[in-house]
Amino acid sequence: MRRTANVVLVGLATLGVAAVAGPATAHPASTPKPTGTIFFFRENAAQNGQNAFSMTATGKKVHRVPHIGTDFPALPAPKVHEIITTVQPAQFVRSIGVSTYAGKVKHVYKSKTFDQVVSVSPNGKYLGAEISQSAGAAFAITTIKGKNPKILFSWTSVPPTVAESWNPTSTQVAVVDTNPNTNKSTLKIYNLKGKVVRTLLTGASLSGGLSWSASGVLAYTTGHEIAEIRATGGNPHLLIDLGANYPYGVSYSPNGVFLAYGVDVVSTPDTFQVWRATAAGASRVEINGKGSQPHWG
Repeated sequence: MRRTANVVLVGLATLGVAAVAGPATAHPASTPKPTGTIFFFRENAAQNGQNAFSMTATGKKVHRVPHIGTDFPALPAPKVHEIITTVQPAQFVRSIGVSTYAGKVKHVYKSKTFDQVVSVSPNGKYLGAEISQSAGAAFAITTIKGKNPKILFSWTSVPPTVAESWNPTSTQVAVVDTNPNTNKSTLKIYNLKGKVVRTLLTGASLSGGLSWSASGVLAYTTGHEIAEIRATGGNPHLLIDLGANYPYGVSYSPNGVFLAYGVDVVSTPDTFQVWRATAAGASRVEINGKGSQPHWG
């Protein structure tokens, strides 16, 4: 399976996270049943790309999501029960697609500068997007129609690896920016005007996923681990240690009670799984043996 650059990618700092004591936040004492829809990637039959699939939160009713091109993720906006994706109607042409969870297309928005969707706010009103500029490209916050971009940062040569996740109120977006030359990352929070609100991590080594919980915690991946940090700042905390395996995406349930995460199984080449745990990292269970990079809607 190929790791695609246009999918949410992030991680944690290589700074002895396991030594940090205490959880980043208090987690719910009682655990209800998992609900909602989890969207994820699965290698297609031709072994030349990944398609978007969906399943229930228990791993049942697995379906390929229609009308989504190869290697484009289905990004859910849970408050409006829609998925947002990059649409490529022709070569070198990109649009923004809005569909139901079942994959029925509702809207397609064209934009002369739009390249790809990186993230979507829970209320479905805002995007984190990659856009073209006169010289190079940039990551920006835009409306769902690709209008009124607020530039976060830009580049003219090799693009950074970026992962993004919005807060529950759709007013801020967390962004991991990994320098392709040094592989060092920053984790920052931006407001809707594209201004930095807070810097949570610098000089980190991040890879694999980023998700902002309803409880105010950001989960991210690094090396062989999933960690968490408060959105208000503080020390990171080790959440899940995957041993020899690698994390491959992470996503909280909309209510913040559960966490879905992808696992790259080292002992068996090209084996990718989706697992579910509580937000505290407990009760871990595999829910799909052929998937990666989950997004919970």
